[in-house]
Amino acid sequence: DDMLGEQAVFSKTMQDLDSQVGSLEALSDINDVVNIAARVKEVEVQLQAAQAQVKLFNSREALFEQDITDYEELNRIQKNFEPYSNLWQTTKDWLEISEGWMNGRFVDLDAELVERLVEKYSLTINKAAKYFAKAGLEHQSAIANKIRTQDWLEI
Repeated sequence: DDMLGEQAVFSKTMQDLDSQVGSLEALSDINDVVNIAARVKEVEVQLQAAQAQVKLFNSREALFEQDITDYEELNRIQKNFEPYSNLWQTTKDWLEISEGWMNGRFVDLDAELVERLVEKYSLTINKAAKYFAKAGLEHQSAIANKIRTQDWLEI
């Protein structure tokens, strides 16, 4: 009975997470990237906690030989969240790190690290750009393309 109560509360948590992820669509100010990335990170932490809760529920269900509940809704929410995480975390990280590269001392650069990060950010921002273009989200697509088309990706 306790678990059923916890699962009912968890259902509300899922609705809240879905709403939070949906609200990320309204965020499109690259000048507010630090705050937006922090908000995205908060949602990511909540999604990770929800995933841990699902594992706990499923392990209890298995322990008591009950049918395992499918939390497909959480997978859908995480899938919807990923492009926003890719966009805002990568944009924030890129703007911060490239600032150091451009304004720091050349001799302090670690060429292998720069290459790895450029490759990682390039793959991630390209994925986000494609998603937002396909979804018709012009503001997010423009941000992704702005980051994507900078000279750093031409290295």
